Amino acid sequence: MTAFHESNRRFPAPADHRSAEDWNSLLEHQADVTLADELTLFQSTPEWLAARSVIDAGCGNGYFLSKIAAYFPEKDYLGIDISPELIDLARRNHPRRTLIAGDYFTAAPGRAEIVLMRFLVQHLSDFGAVLRRSADLLLPGGALVIVESDLARSQILPQPRTFLAMLVEHQRVSALSGSVRTRLLAAADDLVRSTCEPWRLVATRETTTAKAGPFAGSKLLAVFRFWVDLAERSGTFAFDFDAVRRDLAQWGEQEAACVSLATRMFVLSPERG
Repeated sequence: MTAFHESNRRFPAPADHRSAEDWNSLLEHQADVTLADELTLFQSTPEWLAARSVIDAGCGNGYFLSKIAAYFPEKDYLGIDISPELIDLARRNHPRRTLIAGDYFTAAPGRAEIVLMRFLVQHLSDFGAVLRRSADLLLPGGALVIVESDLARSQILPQPRTFLAMLVEHQRVSALSGSVRTRLLAAADDLVRSTCEPWRLVATRETTTAKAGPFAGSKLLAVFRFWVDLAERSGTFAFDFDAVRRDLAQWGEQEAACVSLATRMFVLSPERG
């Protein structure tokens, strides 16, 4: 769930019990909402299908790692996360998995054919550091697989305007702090070239998760509410978060409510001499 290196930061690290429990619930709900559609991305990616070993960088509570391992049991998986609280949860809930509490950029998890970063790079600012570290950990012929949500290609109808305004403000603040997601989604090739690292973009893929309301009591609405709570707790920008919660509550009750969430995958490979 989290990885740190110099200017690389994700908000907020689960440094207390409440935050860890919130992240645990968010990661489980988020995986359940998008898993079926994400599987189509993995099933259409030759590098993933051929790999026999995977490092899940920022694995959080291990929930998604456990789910994906059930669909691709022939692979060896290792999860790493900087949060000891979430790794403790992962070890309790998924005792068969190999899990490390540590910083992806400094720990020694061994090498693998795939490094997976799911919903992580959006919170990092030094993409060159990501590529350099991943090159160190990949076996020859291996690939870095990045999965990110793409709000610009997503739709939420009827529009919960206060909630959407909060997301826009969060993206603005993240871009000012150096987050690379906007550049990754807009022009991944240009982002890779800007690092001057010997990497190439192999493929990009996209899938969409479509849901119809009403959403009261749903995991999707719970995910949106967790986003609001975590954004407020981060303290990175000022907003009327209570108004956002009221907006979401009203939207969730509407029979006509619907959502289309876009998720994109980027497959990158180091060019070894």
